[in-house]
Amino acid sequence: IERKDEEILKTAGDIQGNAFVIDGCERCVIKLCDRIESAQIDYCEDSKIYLAPVKRSVFIRNCKRCVIKVMCQQLRLRDCEDCLLLVCVPGDSNKHGPIVETSRACAFGPLRGVHRLAVSQIKEGDMCFDTNAWNKVYDFS
Repeated sequence: IERKDEEILKTAGDIQGNAFVIDGCERCVIKLCDRIESAQIDYCEDSKIYLAPVKRSVFIRNCKRCVIKVMCQQLRLRDCEDCLLLVCVPGDSNKHGPIVETSRACAFGPLRGVHRLAVSQIKEGDMCFDTNAWNKVYDFS
């Protein structure tokens, strides 16, 4: 979806646990408030993106100056600049959190607060977010 200066909202039932792609958005606010199987975010700039909850992986590539809030089992980031990622990625002392490659000036923090349906969507999708390894970033760069 290539969009500019728009607000995009997907509510419960719009995605129905399928994969979702966000591509080429500029200065957008995107809120995906439905359970998602996996997500890919490519070539977005100056946007705010909220995804919750994602059953498998989220792959973010070539994004600049974005704020991204996400709950997922695996988070991968490549070729991104100046992004803030507020995340919930399950992990313990033996498992890393977000995976980063060739990105610069990106910051990570814990995701706090989710939309009101997230708890039931996590149960429906048989997901578990009891721990959060947001600060165990593994940098391949």
